[in-house]
Amino acid sequence: RALELLHNCVQELKLLEVSVPVGALDCWVFLSCLEVLQRIEGCCDAAELENNSCHTVGLWSYATEKLKSLGYLCGLISNKGPDSEDLKRTVDVLAGLGAERPET
Repeated sequence: RALELLHNCVQELKLLEVSVPVGALDCWVFLSCLEVLQRIEGCCDAAELENNSCHTVGLWSYATEKLKSLGYLCGLISNKGPDSEDLKRTVDVLAGLGAERPET
């Protein structure tokens, strides 16, 4: 259900033409996927995780897709390496992540 929710949110934001900084949506999706996966991992033992991996593969795939997209956006996946504009974009994306907060 989380994967469907994330896809729907992305589509709704696009349909509503909501303006977001470059990379922000990919970053949000990536972090949301990781948060859900972390919660699942915290409540299941290793055997349950292995048996139910078919249910989490979509989230892992979506997170990987978004991380790869961010890598391209920031010039981290290229033959020439990042230029100054790529590094500025990387700093902007990282600044948008904010400080890590303790678990609640």
